[in-house]
Formats: sequence, C-alpha cells, structure tokens
Amino acid sequence: MHVAVRQPTNRRRGLCQAAIVAAMSLALVGVPAAQAAPPSNDAFAAAEPITGDAGTVIASNAGATVELGEPFHAGLIGGASIWFSWTSPFTGQLQIDTCGSSFDTALAMYLGSTVATLAVVGASNDRCGEQSVVTTDVLAGTQYRIAVDGFAGAVGTLALHWRRLTRPANDDYADAQQLEGTSGRATGSTLGATHEAAEPVDRFRIGGASIWYVWTAPAAGTVVFETCASAYDTIVSIYGGDSLAESSLLARSDDACGDDEDETRSLLRTVVQAGTTYRIAVDGFRRAAGDMTLTWTLSERPANDDFAAATPVPGARGALDATNVGASSEPDEPAHADTRGGASVWFRWTAPRTARVAFSTCGGRMSSLVAVYSGTSVGALTGVASDSGGCSGGSVAVLDAQRGVAYSIAVDGYHGATGAFRLEWGPPPKAIVRCYVPDVRGATLSDARQAIKRRGCAVGPIRRMPSFLVARGRVLAQLPSAGKSLAGGARIRLEVSRGRR
Repeated sequence: MHVAVRQPTNRRRGLCQAAIVAAMSLALVGVPAAQAAPPSNDAFAAAEPITGDAGTVIASNAGATVELGEPFHAGLIGGASIWFSWTSPFTGQLQIDTCGSSFDTALAMYLGSTVATLAVVGASNDRCGEQSVVTTDVLAGTQYRIAVDGFAGAVGTLALHWRRLTRPANDDYADAQQLEGTSGRATGSTLGATHEAAEPVDRFRIGGASIWYVWTAPAAGTVVFETCASAYDTIVSIYGGDSLAESSLLARSDDACGDDEDETRSLLRTVVQAGTTYRIAVDGFRRAAGDMTLTWTLSERPANDDFAAATPVPGARGALDATNVGASSEPDEPAHADTRGGASVWFRWTAPRTARVAFSTCGGRMSSLVAVYSGTSVGALTGVASDSGGCSGGSVAVLDAQRGVAYSIAVDGYHGATGAFRLEWGPPPKAIVRCYVPDVRGATLSDARQAIKRRGCAVGPIRRMPSFLVARGRVLAQLPSAGKSLAGGARIRLEVSRGRR
C-alpha cells in the first residue's frame, strides 16, 4: 500500500528546509568549530546500496546535511539525512526499521530517481521508542530509496534493519484460526498480513494488515474480545455471515483498553447467541503490525441489561446491590455522563413526590457512571442528571424529581469497567463535595486522572493531538482552567499529546 504524503512544492520546500537548518545552526553554534566530515552517503545521488531479503547496516549521520528540495522525511524537520538504495528481490511485504539506533530518527522510503521526483512509499516516526518502523508492499526488480534523518538535526549511530515478511497462516478469512470455549487466549502476529479484495474497510480507522479467527458461542451472553496486551495499535472487529462477501459487521473497537496512558489497544463487547459462529478480525491502525494477544470471555447477561428490562426501584429512598458483569450497550444507547462506558444496566423509578433526589454508587469498588433520563425508549431519551466520578468510589447524580414522573437510571462502568456495586437513592447529602480544578498540564494522563479525582472532579472527554513540544501521553491543555471551584463531579476536558505524528 502506497501512502501519499502532501509535500510543499520542490522550490519552496527546499528553501524552507534550508532556512530552517541554517537557523538551527546559527542558534546552536556560538563559536565556530570544526564539523565532522559528511558521510559518504550524505547525498541522494551517493546513496549506499543495500541488498537481499533481510539485513542490517550500522552507520552514522554525524556531519550529514540536507539537499535543496529534499522532503521533510515523515513530515518532520530534520537536517542530517543519509541515503540508501535497495532493489527488491521479491514481490511481497518489507519491514524496515531503525530500532536500536542512538538518536531520534525519521525514516522514509521513496520511489524516484532524483530528489525532485520522489514519491513516498512509506514513512514513520516514533514507532519503537523514538525510532521508526515502515511496513510496505514492494515489487520485484523495483529500486527504492531510503532516507534516515534525525529529528531537529539529531545525530548518532544508526542501526538500519530490513526483512521480508511472510503472510501469517490465518491472513485470509477462509483460513481463520479456530477459537473455542467461554474464555481463552490466543497469540499471533500481523506482520506480513494483508487485506483481501472483498474485505470490509472502515474508512475512519484505516487498517490493512488483518488476521482472522472463528469462534462459535457455546452459550448466549455478552462476549468481550480484547487485545490490551498487544504490542501495537490494534483494531478488533466481529462479523456474522458465512462468507467474506456476505459478512456483516456486528461490532468494532479501537483505542478502548481502560485507563491506559496510550489507549491504542482494543476491547470489543457484544451480545452473542448460543450456537452462532462469528468471525473476528484483528487489524492495525494505519497498517500498524506486530505481535498481538487476543483474549475472550463470555459472561451471562444481567436481567436488566436492556432498557426495556429495567429493574424497578420503589420508594422515596432505598438501596440495592447489583452487578454489570456481562452487561453490554444497546444500539442508539447514549454515552452516559458523556463518557465511554459499554457495560450498562438499567433501573426504573417513579417519583412518589416532588423533591430533590440523588442516585449514587458512592463507596463502591467499581469505577462507575450514573445517568438519569426521561423517555420511553432507548433511542429517544432526554438526559436529566448524570455524573462520572463525583464521589469517592463511584458517582452521584442529583435531580429535581417531579411527582408521578417515571425516570430511567443507567449505571455503567467507566471505560467499560465491570463489577458489583450498590445503588442508593434518596435525599442528597447536605454538602456535596466541590470540584477544585487542579493544573494537570504537562502531567501524564494517569497522574492527571488521579489529581482530578482527588480534587472532587471527573475526567471528561479526552482528545489526542499531535505535538512537537509535549511528550506522548502528557496533557497539552485542559478546560476549565486550573483554580476554578465547581459543583462536585464537574468534568475536566483534556487534550493529550500523541507525540510527533
């Protein structure tokens, strides 16, 4: 698969690159000093030949420069690039990487015989720490040019590796690996995996390196398939149907493994029927590939998993013990408290009088969400109150209830958490904890979550953004700003760095 990267025009790109490098040199050099001699493969025209299906070369980019018109490799500002040329002896997939190098690399692979006519085949940054990995299709007899640069002109010892990738045994739908039982664990790799011509593609989560599994549900219930222990950015999908051409997508997951700072693994939860056969595809976001671990667990659904089967809760005050283990989400079900859940159970309560009422799961061990709605169907609900962590060990949603009105209460698990909980309802406490917004900018996502909850607030929507200045997994910005005093459980929106990509 060729990845097209939009570049500036050659003349403008060259002038821009040259200006940046010159500015960096002036800023970094205060007193003239002797520079290292450029490497022999500093220039595109002097690219060092590498050969074979696989190999390793050790080199250095100390003293390297950039040429007029040279691209920004992997879209990054460099300044110290060296070049290699490789003619493919096979048609298939190649993986090339700089893992183990001593500096922060940018790696790009091109077609073209001059700097001015280069077309990107693949590019990478920060895939194995600060080093790079490119996986791409190649054609026998075709010459490719490989550039390795240092981010912001970084230099050091380069370890460049390349190898031919062979297709996994379960690369095709028809060769899906068999899974059995109510729970289990399968290991495998998507290195060398491809997409079949008729394979479904999600245009919002581009894959391209899928492997397949087949599983027949031994009982009815809710199944969870997850790749949270895998080594790369995964996508997991489950399909019904007897052939690839007739397959129907039932559920798909991307970036859903709990509170991980780098939520790039997948957790899929869906309802299944006893005796029905399902196909599970494990793919890689933007064709990422690597070693993966797929686990699955089938659980019996709670009686009140569906909105229509909500458990009645009577009286002006009360409490009951419940669980959301085996629960799922229905089509058109809202995101409770505007937070990702996925394992909700339902309760129904009719207000015996007009009064302020709190529904809470405080003091529990499960990280829960609570939301209260009016409405008679799951697709036509009106939110009345919600909370995503406004009390220690749970959530509390406070509403001004109207006598005779029926309310539906959803209890979900924060980021899909499951477990036992105690639901209580009645007059709210006289003093509900306040939210004192902390300053979490620059903190890791894990530390930010803890700081926010310690101050009586809740983590709201998280948006991941690229950043050249803030390390991957750290908070770029927050809303509201630090120092504000808000109602207990107020949600803090975060922007988190995805790093330089």
